[in-house]
Formats: sequence, structure tokens, C-alpha cells
Amino acid sequence: MPHRRPARPLRAGSPLALAGPLLVGLLLVGGCAGAVYEPDPGAVPFELTTHCGIDELVHEGLRYQRVDGPLDTGGGNPPRGWDNPSQEGWLLVEGDRATFTDDQGHEEVFEVREGATEAIDLCS
Repeated sequence: MPHRRPARPLRAGSPLALAGPLLVGLLLVGGCAGAVYEPDPGAVPFELTTHCGIDELVHEGLRYQRVDGPLDTGGGNPPRGWDNPSQEGWLLVEGDRATFTDDQGHEEVFEVREGATEAIDLCS
């Protein structure tokens, strides 16, 4: 194993000594700035029920069903990464579609179930 010399400390006032804390600060600020989620204009705060999986939602008296079918573990629970029994986020309604988004990166699209008055599936 080759012999290594210990690293020399940076001299006060050297460009690297001055740049180090600045770079660390920029990385920290940049990392925090990227973590802020901005919902679409017009989206309203919404709590999506996830306890029985993600399949439908009710908003302003209308029932919506997830476009890509139920999203669950197969046992009626939401997939990993979703809160249970509900997930806080935002809902953007455009025509007969509603899009749920949250600050964890989930985005699920639902369509109105015309004439629906009851849940698709009741679970306990």
C-alpha cells in the first residue's frame, strides 16, 4: 500500500477556502428550493381517501373513478409511498376529469362516473 501524505489544510483567504462554504451553501439552498411543490393554478386542497386503495373520489357531489383502474397492493391498501387512510394534496377539475397531485410526486387522473350515487366498492 503506497504511503500517503496527510492533506494540507487550506490557507485562509485562498480561493478554495473561500469557495468551499459558498458551494456548500448553494447546494443546500438549491436542494431546498427543488423540494417545494407548486400545485397547478385552480387546484384546490383535497384529501384523497386511500385506505381501500386508490380507485375513486367524491368532489362537489360528483363521483370520479381512477382512469387506469384501482391502484392498491392487492389487499385493499394503497401502494408504498402513499399515506393511509388518506393523502393530502390538490385537486384540479377540468371538465369531466379531476387530477389529484401532491408534494410527493403522485399524480392520478379520475373521470366522472355519470349518474353514480354510491361507492364502487365498500370496504371496511
